[in-house]
Order: sequence, then structure tokens, then C-alpha cells
Amino acid sequence: MKVVVSSLADKCYDYRTYVYHVGYEASAARFFMPRPIGDDWLQQISYIPNPSPELVRIEENIMFVVFQSDASAKAFVAWLKKSEIEAESGYNTMRG
Repeated sequence: MKVVVSSLADKCYDYRTYVYHVGYEASAARFFMPRPIGDDWLQQISYIPNPSPELVRIEENIMFVVFQSDASAKAFVAWLKKSEIEAESGYNTMRG
């Protein structure tokens, strides 16, 4: 899944990356990424940004995320990078 992150405070901030999967639960303003461990496929890595993003839009296999501040956008990007590594490690523990 392609993820595009931007900031309203810094119009030039534009971070783009690919992750295996990231989801967004609007009612809780929660991002999540699957992290299977062994045979347990229900594990997730969660992130609830504070403040919440201004916009999260998912079109086909692209997620657009817009934050008000540059700091919030960068914190989300840091979570994405760390979580993708953690999720990949979890996939490597799968059996079968």
C-alpha cells in the first residue's frame, strides 16, 4: 500500500512510502498495522495521533494523510517506519 503524508503548516512537506498494509479506524482516529506472530494473525500495532489528522483518505491502494503541523506528520512517519519493520519481523515468525 502506498502512503502519502503531508502537512498544512509546511506546504513542501511530502513523504511517500510503501508499506505492506496500514488501516485507519475513523471513529477512534486510530491507525493500525497487522503484525502476525507465529500462528497468531490477530496482533496489531496501533497509533493514535494527538492531534488527529485533518484528513485521511483511502483510494484503492493509496492512503493520503494530512496533518495540521509538521511535527504531527513527522511523528506519524516515524511510527510508519518503525511499525513496518516490526510487522515484517512478525511475518518472518509465521509457520506453515
